[in-house]
Amino acid sequence: MKQFAEIRKVKNEVEQCFDKIKSALPKVKLSDGNCGQVAFAIAKKVKGATIGLITDAQTEEELFTGEPTLFHVFVEYKGKMYDETGEISTSYLEDFVSREYGPQNQDSVIYGDYPADEKTRRMISIETEWDTEWTVFYKVL
Repeated sequence: MKQFAEIRKVKNEVEQCFDKIKSALPKVKLSDGNCGQVAFAIAKKVKGATIGLITDAQTEEELFTGEPTLFHVFVEYKGKMYDETGEISTSYLEDFVSREYGPQNQDSVIYGDYPADEKTRRMISIETEWDTEWTVFYKVL
């Protein structure tokens, strides 16, 4: 009788970064306000990765110059979205906002493809309640 090797999914660079951070910083929450700091660090590290977010801002101008609520920040890579839980979907984000922030936020908007630049970093840092700066995450990558 033949035995077959266990088939394991090969993780991409973004998934590997999340694993490294979880391993190096097991007591640091990667969700809540830190999701933006983690996403920024990974997008800064991985070539081709960008930042996505779900917010109540109805325009990009409002996103960068207003006072939007950022419900969640994630990494976009090769046409897929990732957060600390792994690969995510649009319905995951919508369910997350409804569950965590209430159904009154059903008009939330998903924006994406933001570079890990100073403008994006400043917006994420101002509009999220983080407790661990992106550089801490970046150092372990």
